[in-house]
Amino acid sequence: TTDEAYTFLNYSYTNDYFNIGLANNHILNSFLVSKFAAINTTVLFIRLPNLICGFLYVFFVMRFSLHKQYYLLLSLPFVLNPYLIDYFTLSRGYGISAFLIFLACYFYLKPGVSDFVKPILLLSLSTLSMHTTILFLILFCLLHLNELWVKYSKIVLFLSSSLLSILSILNIFILFNITEESKPLYGVESLSLLDVLLGSFGLNGLYGNKNLYFNLILNVLFISPLVFYKKMGIKYKKILIISYSSIILMFVIPLFLGKPFPLLRTVLPFIPPFLILITEVFTILKREYINLNLNMLFIPLVFIF
Repeated sequence: TTDEAYTFLNYSYTNDYFNIGLANNHILNSFLVSKFAAINTTVLFIRLPNLICGFLYVFFVMRFSLHKQYYLLLSLPFVLNPYLIDYFTLSRGYGISAFLIFLACYFYLKPGVSDFVKPILLLSLSTLSMHTTILFLILFCLLHLNELWVKYSKIVLFLSSSLLSILSILNIFILFNITEESKPLYGVESLSLLDVLLGSFGLNGLYGNKNLYFNLILNVLFISPLVFYKKMGIKYKKILIISYSSIILMFVIPLFLGKPFPLLRTVLPFIPPFLILITEVFTILKREYINLNLNMLFIPLVFIF
C-alpha cells in the first residue's frame, strides 16, 4: 500500500526511526521492518513483523481460551475478526500494537497470577507502535497504583513512573507534531455525537458496513459487557473500565485540544480487549443459564463477522 511504501522508504530503509514529522511512522514497526529488510527487501520480509505477531496472536488466543468451556468457540471471535486479521498482513503499527495489548491482557488475566510488570512493559511497547494506546497504559497504571505500591519496591515504582512519564511526553509530542496546521490532515475534522454513539466509538465504523441489523448487533455486543459488569471478576472489571475509558478519551481529548478526531483505524488496537470482554459475557451467560447452548449464539456471530 502507499502508506507501507512511504513508511519503508522514509523510515525503515533509511534507519530514521525517530523521524516523527508525519503520522506514517509507527516507531516500533519501522524499527522491526528495517531489521527484517536487512535480510531481504521483498514484500514478505517487510510485512514479516506483523505476520509473526499475527501468528503469535492466534497462538495466545488459543492458550487464553483453553481453560474455558467451549474453548474453540470462544476463540472464534478473536481469529475470525476480518479487520483485525487484515492488519496483521500489512506493514503498519496497528497489528503489532493490537497483539501487544492482547498479550498484556493475557498475562494480566492469567488465573492465579498477579503480575503487573509484564503487562506494563508490553503496553509500553504498544505505545511505540501506535501512540493512541498510551491512554490504555496510563489508565492501567492509575487503576493499579495501590497494587503496584504494595507489591513492588520503591525502585520498581520509580522506574515504572519514569517510563510512563517518558512515554507520555513522547506520545503527546507525536500527537501535536503530526497534527500541526502545516501537515497533511491526520484525522476527521467533524464528527457528530450521534455518529460516535451509534458507531460504538469507531468500532462499528471499522467494518464500513451500513447495514442497520449488522450495526445493531455490533452495538449490542459493545454494550453487553456494561450490562454484565457486576457479574465479572475484579480483573475483568478493570479491563472494562480501562477499555471503555480509553476509547472515550480518544474522542474527548481532541475536542478539548481543538485537534482532529482520530481516524477509525486508530481504534483497531483496542479491539482485543473488547473481544475479551465479549467472550467473558458469553462465559457468564453459560454460567448463569446452564441449559444455554452457546452454539446458538456463537455460530450466527461467526457468520456475521
